[in-house]
Amino acid sequence: MKIIDMIQNSQKGTQFLNLHQQFGKFSWCVAVLSVVILIMLSPIVSIKNINITLWMKIGGTIITALGNCILVCWFFMDRRKKRTGSLPLLCLTISCMLNGIFLLLLNSFFEILVQKGIALQAYVTMPPLIALFFILFAVISFFGNLTWIIVKATEKNRCFHYNNLFFVGQLKSRLGNCSKTMGIIVFYNITIESRCRYEKES
Repeated sequence: MKIIDMIQNSQKGTQFLNLHQQFGKFSWCVAVLSVVILIMLSPIVSIKNINITLWMKIGGTIITALGNCILVCWFFMDRRKKRTGSLPLLCLTISCMLNGIFLLLLNSFFEILVQKGIALQAYVTMPPLIALFFILFAVISFFGNLTWIIVKATEKNRCFHYNNLFFVGQLKSRLGNCSKTMGIIVFYNITIESRCRYEKES
């Protein structure tokens, strides 16, 4: 009876955890914002006299934005196939983080374009906000996807998995409940630390 109870408790701890329900709406937002980034970058590509470093940043932004759109489609295709969607979400996490970093690196370039009158004021305000959203999504989805990482790690060691079903189930349950909270806390700490460094440098 104890083994049966442990199995039932483990299943109860993971039944509610659905990555598509947790990150479905946010994933669509990522896809829409990625399309916005691609539209904003399309006229910049025609600008001449751009050095190689800027081209690498622009190219990285375009590639990761296209990757976001493809990975969101893959994420929802997994839902139709009744899969967990953990692998595409993990890839989307990496792509969003890189896209956010590339956008922040292009911020000074966008400011120069606006000052010269080549680009609209939106190029100064929108990319940083979109970048912060991508980074926040990446951090939260990473913690939410830790469940998949734990499952894969415990499945390799079947002896540990079946001897600790209750512990594994409870751990997955707690990570599923607290993923958004942990993600926001980490993002907040990173923001505060970056702001303090910027104030010290200035």
